[in-house]
Amino acid sequence: GRPERAVRMVAVAGGRTHADTLIEWLWPGAAPDLGRNRLRNLLSRLRISSGDILRRDGEVVALAPGCEVDLKTFETRADQALAAADAREAIASARAALESYGGELLPDDQYQPWAERASYRLRGKLLDVLDLLAREAERQGEVDEAVRLLSRAVDVEPHDEMRYLGLARLLSSQG
Repeated sequence: GRPERAVRMVAVAGGRTHADTLIEWLWPGAAPDLGRNRLRNLLSRLRISSGDILRRDGEVVALAPGCEVDLKTFETRADQALAAADAREAIASARAALESYGGELLPDDQYQPWAERASYRLRGKLLDVLDLLAREAERQGEVDEAVRLLSRAVDVEPHDEMRYLGLARLLSSQG
């Protein structure tokens, strides 16, 4: 329903969004007063059914403090991995990111305008993490692991020929 969709929308927007933006996503074209009234009712219903997940503070609707979102956990760990100066730290963070990856972002809504940017960003970070781990596996001589990681990256982005070439190179090195 709409309350659950509102939570997903706010989560995908980074945990907070302007109330007018959320209203436009939920009720496109609704008159401002009608949209604000609907949002107030939605937040009240959500609070009754699921607790204080979303909070409105003036013109901002945000996830309540303490709400954890898989997307945010993955992105934080992926960013740590990709920014780490130390190789061991990068690999540990990349592995933690991959373990926290919950799968494709909102498969039923991924092409909705409010979800597209986050879906694209998530896919890019996943590919970066997979590439980092594949390079490390290859460097360590773990060719099977490198092949598994690159194959997964190809599944995520089947139109990137460089990963196919890397996969072919790895496979040919095994005979």
